[in-house]
Amino acid sequence: MPELFEKLDEFGKDGFIGVSQNFILTDNSGNIGYYLVMPVPIRKDKTPYIGARVLDGTTSAYDWEPLKNAPLTDLPRSLNPKKGFLVAANNRQTSDNVKIEHGALAVPTPRAYRITEMIEEGIAAGKKFTPSDMSTMQQDFMDVIARTQSPALVKIAESIKSELKPAEVSDLDYMLDILTKNGWNGWFGEESVEASVYSFTLMEV
Repeated sequence: MPELFEKLDEFGKDGFIGVSQNFILTDNSGNIGYYLVMPVPIRKDKTPYIGARVLDGTTSAYDWEPLKNAPLTDLPRSLNPKKGFLVAANNRQTSDNVKIEHGALAVPTPRAYRITEMIEEGIAAGKKFTPSDMSTMQQDFMDVIARTQSPALVKIAESIKSELKPAEVSDLDYMLDILTKNGWNGWFGEESVEASVYSFTLMEV
């Protein structure tokens, strides 16, 4: 795989024109890698993350350089990361010390957090992952944001009871009891009543 990275670097040394692709790679030698291939225009002004700012449109100082894209070596990539695995779930792959602003506004996604969590739990248990495990991760219904927010949401709902009518308080207590009595963990399976209550409460609060 290192040789493949070198060939891709050479291929894209003058930039890339074509459809953007996220490549997750492995080979028979046990190497794993992530390589982004996409056209990224270059600005005249090379200030880091300048494309994420509001710029003066009355000057051409911040324009793109005509027909010139960043070399692929400037884009996010990873080869055999120390943690031993890669996660690509619409999450940020860009580090903080990049040469261009691609990915500057991207953030870690809940899906990436959850996949990382499942992988790390498996590694800690000495698990050898299989294609079936990958399918399970793909179809996982755990919402890590809901799992984290639910206790705070309950506290907020509790704090506004004094503003509600007796019937509304009764309804709220019933809903909060569903959320709290079994220690809901953010599972959004189709039979989860807690997930429905959480979603409704989140919209109302």
